[in-house]
Amino acid sequence: MGPLMERRYPTQVQTGQIMVGLALHLAAPVAKPTLWVLEIWGGFQLPGWAWPAIFLAVGLGLLLARRPRVAQFGMMTASLLYVTISAASYLTLGWNAFTLVCLFAAVHCVWTAIDLRARADYLREVERGRA
Repeated sequence: MGPLMERRYPTQVQTGQIMVGLALHLAAPVAKPTLWVLEIWGGFQLPGWAWPAIFLAVGLGLLLARRPRVAQFGMMTASLLYVTISAASYLTLGWNAFTLVCLFAAVHCVWTAIDLRARADYLREVERGRA
């Protein structure tokens, strides 16, 4: 097991909160015309609970992660989810604000994951007494 971070990254917490919020939105029984394409993704049909469960799992994982490697994995997974919902929005409505915001959030998640990787390497060196 790797070393623990003193505190979670603010962007990690915010991304976790957004993922949980999106999970609640996807689970709500209201019309979501921009995200209907998620139900039939890649030629196979997903059950209605699959996407909310995926978003909830990633969001809770980010909110609870104290190890930088775990948080790094969660941020990279969140970036893929952001790209997925951005693509779904683009496929239904074309270029719009939601598409662009999700793409920028995905890039931000990747940069945070890179920073978390550097933090994990640093903490590992400190633990070994080399830093």
